[in-house]
Amino acid sequence: MPFGYDGRVFGRKKEKAETEATQPQVVEEPQAPVDPKFTPKKGRPTPSRKEREAARRKPLVGGNDHAFANDREARAELRRREREDNAKLRIRQNEALRGGDQRFLPLVDQGPQRRYIRDYVDARRNLGDFMLIVLLVLLVGGWIGQGISGSSEVGVSIYYGSVYAMYAAMLLWVIDYFILWRGLKKNLIAKFGEVQRGGGMYTFNRVMMVRRWRRPVPMVKYGEYPH
Repeated sequence: MPFGYDGRVFGRKKEKAETEATQPQVVEEPQAPVDPKFTPKKGRPTPSRKEREAARRKPLVGGNDHAFANDREARAELRRREREDNAKLRIRQNEALRGGDQRFLPLVDQGPQRRYIRDYVDARRNLGDFMLIVLLVLLVGGWIGQGISGSSEVGVSIYYGSVYAMYAAMLLWVIDYFILWRGLKKNLIAKFGEVQRGGGMYTFNRVMMVRRWRRPVPMVKYGEYPH
């Protein structure tokens, strides 16, 4: 043995070889090349176009109208039903305005206080019962006077007379309304405790209309004031 060699290097190599022999050897299996055009199966056939359209038309659970909200035919059906309902409602309202079932009156005409105002106005002889006709006659007279005013002084007199008479009639019309509203307002407060909002304008619109043209139609005769 050469001088200075103690044998420990040979021992380390032998020990390392024994450790590698005891470890399991991992063998990698070869993998098949991946085809980029390959599509794995979904497990079920692709639905046809007819099947997809039938699935979209299938109603949701519940069976009500809103379940078809996303379907064009269902929305058209809903619009058709709404038009029919609105048409029926308008027919009922028109019948109520002509004296039919008062439950179907428009909202602005519903309520006991509105009915009291209508009956009070209809029971009183107002200037508004014929004022629109008077104003129409005066207006036509003013046009005629203006047309002949260039050839005759009579035409000038007719024109100015019609204009002044029209202003006077309108002033009397407004004064008559305030007299009516003053007494009606006291009765409303005494009977209902307060005046419903919009009661003054509701009275004004009714008293300014010719009695025959009022809607809802008058339900009382002259002199039959409500209690």
